[in-house]
Amino acid sequence: MKKMLLVVTVLALASFASAQSTNVMGRPSVKNNTPATLVHHVLKNMSNTTGTGFTVAAGFNAVDSANTVVCPGTSGTCLIQAQEWAQVGGNASGGRVAICFFVDGVDINGCYFNGEMPADGNYAMFSVTQGIPVAFGSHTVQTYVYSDGGGAGGLYNFNYNVYKP
Repeated sequence: MKKMLLVVTVLALASFASAQSTNVMGRPSVKNNTPATLVHHVLKNMSNTTGTGFTVAAGFNAVDSANTVVCPGTSGTCLIQAQEWAQVGGNASGGRVAICFFVDGVDINGCYFNGEMPADGNYAMFSVTQGIPVAFGSHTVQTYVYSDGGGAGGLYNFNYNVYKP
């Protein structure tokens, strides 16, 4: 009986550990396994910012300037979604990378790591799609790259989409 309890406990702990991820602040997050409600949205506005070459020091690095997007109407909500791609590397010691989406000056998703830079000094492309519901009106959006080791930024492309339910 004790062996069976030990096996069940070990399996439960392994399952819990595999359901966690860590954000740039080192905080664990248990993945939510609750089914999401499907909400249909209509694209109202799409903005794009693209470029090459940005600074990547250890910590948070603004890639683009703050941009204004508008949730149309006089009431209700919108979904602001960012589709983000950024090339990061150039650091021979490697290091973890996170693409962080800020809306109205706040990181909306906890800024979780997307992967690691190659330790050979080459570049890798990282991507993520993130979104948040907001009230009608104007909002600022901006993308940051977080690195715990620094490096260099290459190409980047960010689509900021505004949807109405």
